[in-house]
Amino acid sequence: MLLSACMIVKNEEWTIKRCLESLQGLVDEIIVVDTGSTDQTIEIVQSYGCKIITYEWDNDFSHARNAGITHASGDWILVIDADEFVESISRQTIAQYLEMTDAEGVFINVKSLMGPLAHPTSTLAIRVMRLFRNRHLYTGAIHEQIADSVFKTKLPIDKFDLSLVHLGYTNEFVQFRTKSKRNTTLIEQSIAQDPDNLFHATNLMAEYSISGQYQKCAELSEKTWKLVKSMPQNAWPNYAPRMISLLVSSLWELKKIDKSFTYMDEAIRYFPWFTDFKKRYADMLATQGHYKKAISQLMACREQGDTQLGLIEFLEGAGTYYAAYSLGMVWSQVGDDLNARKWFLQAFFENPSIETALIPIIGLLPKESNLLHEYIEPKLYDPTALATYAEVYASWNYPDAQEVVDRIEKRFGESEATHRAHMSILLNTGGTEALFERAERVNYDIDWLLLGIHCLDIGDEEKANYALARAKVRGEYVVKVKEIVASSMTATWGLSGVIRDFIAIHAETLLEKWLLQAIDIDQYWITLKCSPLQQVMQKIVWKGCTVQECEQNALNFFHQRQWEKSEEWLMKSKQYEPSVTQFLLECDLALAKNDVQTARKIIFSGKNSFPDSEMLKIASDKIHTKLNPTELFQPLRSRLS
Repeated sequence: MLLSACMIVKNEEWTIKRCLESLQGLVDEIIVVDTGSTDQTIEIVQSYGCKIITYEWDNDFSHARNAGITHASGDWILVIDADEFVESISRQTIAQYLEMTDAEGVFINVKSLMGPLAHPTSTLAIRVMRLFRNRHLYTGAIHEQIADSVFKTKLPIDKFDLSLVHLGYTNEFVQFRTKSKRNTTLIEQSIAQDPDNLFHATNLMAEYSISGQYQKCAELSEKTWKLVKSMPQNAWPNYAPRMISLLVSSLWELKKIDKSFTYMDEAIRYFPWFTDFKKRYADMLATQGHYKKAISQLMACREQGDTQLGLIEFLEGAGTYYAAYSLGMVWSQVGDDLNARKWFLQAFFENPSIETALIPIIGLLPKESNLLHEYIEPKLYDPTALATYAEVYASWNYPDAQEVVDRIEKRFGESEATHRAHMSILLNTGGTEALFERAERVNYDIDWLLLGIHCLDIGDEEKANYALARAKVRGEYVVKVKEIVASSMTATWGLSGVIRDFIAIHAETLLEKWLLQAIDIDQYWITLKCSPLQQVMQKIVWKGCTVQECEQNALNFFHQRQWEKSEEWLMKSKQYEPSVTQFLLECDLALAKNDVQTARKIIFSGKNSFPDSEMLKIASDKIHTKLNPTELFQPLRSRLS
């Protein structure tokens, strides 16, 4: 027998069926260790012909894991939880790999979904060792580990493109279970029995972080990290990077920015091989507006590549596609859309399932559908990414959008993204009545939400209230936003969760009214900039809270030929770090005064500051008159003849 799947369960009726369904035809047997289910879990498991082991829970996850492994007959063990499922992969693919590899243990992907189940957002995938030969047992009462046992053999390890999707951190499951509280209690019991155990301390940090107890996490992390640093480095535990990672994260959440950077510097110094730290450092720099340093760090990530396989989980793509995506974001933030497009495309070609790259890619490419059909759509294989592609494609009103959406739905079925796509198309072809007819016919929350937003946008309050009531929770949120924005100019709201809905339904008027009060506008600036609603940003007089807001005001006034106001906002933008936008705009203002010499000096300075900027290179070519050799020497020949 080749492959056994092993899991431990207790009252998992919500998710166990999807988990078991994903394993059908993929594994040779399924071992289920039940630790006291009182719901329908056992009946569901029995219907799938699993081998069931009844185990009396003793507060030790390793013991329960090992109870399943010892009853497994396969040469290989795949460890999976009941709130996880295997993403599509063929039996032949995994069987061929297992039969050919000489690895002792294999790192696979685990992707946790966050937010509500109806429209979850995928977190960054991490690599964990869940696939290994059937001669290893777990250690650790909670956050149990197998990698130690595998690494002690000194035999090869490998990674394989098998992905598990984890549902346990979605809103519904967090509310349904007291998972973090249970975990915290177990770890605290373990620490009471073994107070010097660094592994237990690190796991407690993680539970504090998950439950939002950042102060407790920071205090414990700082104390534990100082203890580790007092030890000889060759005695440091393999999970030491995790300690300082949790420390940095908790301090960041507590808004202790300088302290976060101090410890991030330490992390890179002590663990230079861990690309994840350099990637995080770059993202921290970008968040604080240090874009040039962020670009430098991200290029270092690209040069180093992904973290190599080891005892600690790591972010796949930190040195490849995620670094490329972040480069796209940073170049877009500094105002070089050509470089941004290049890096977004690089991220996509390295990993076509990175759906967040699709909005800027489609937004920044020339509006020629053949480019998308030839270079983008054929590379898409992930259902979520394909659905997002359909949504964005439809939002730009391409003539064949309906064919694209139908084609994708035929392959993978409906999703919220394809519902947005249908509503975008109907808005363009049939108007409000067509939207209303579809919402009544399909009766999905997302369609009612989109209809409600559209009705608010056109000023039809009665229909808006009706539709938003039918949209349930998210409809209630939009109604609440409408009320608080109308009641106070200082009230704030969040774009998160509805930004794609506003874009899909082209709610320009509504967004223009509400956008200044969005508390997370900086987080979605690039999304809007690369969307069909980009013109909304040109209609608003921004407060100037960020460099992008100052620059946008300067650009808006420049296009209105109000040179003095444009210069005023440009000067305000210079209180922040320099950007490509600033150099280009300052050049244009000089040219508006026919001061070509100053314009050339500005571009020269910009190229020194951003030597890799494509837009500054183009500006330089345009501003410097070029003569071919014949033209250059013609006057000289005339004088000599």
